[in-house]
Amino acid sequence: MSADHALQITFWYPVEERSVRIAFVLASATAAGAFGGCIAYGVGHLNGAAGLEGFRWLFIVRSTPLSTLTHTDGDIDRRPSHSPLCHSSRLLLA
Repeated sequence: MSADHALQITFWYPVEERSVRIAFVLASATAAGAFGGCIAYGVGHLNGAAGLEGFRWLFIVRSTPLSTLTHTDGDIDRRPSHSPLCHSSRLLLA
């Protein structure tokens, strides 16, 4: 997790929730690293299925959950400027 990720989390969550959110980000990155190789290995054996190469199957399998979550999220407009936690009087300009 880089400093800009931590900064973005400060725009969205109050102090009491930040450590939990950062822990979720770090845990999900660890899980993605653990299971990503296994998924890639399994999908590599799909080479030639339905006329698609293995790397194309990998793109399909790994992008489907993200696309599904993105299109089903009803509240897409969650920019910091529209967040109830971030008011113009509290914004810091660099």
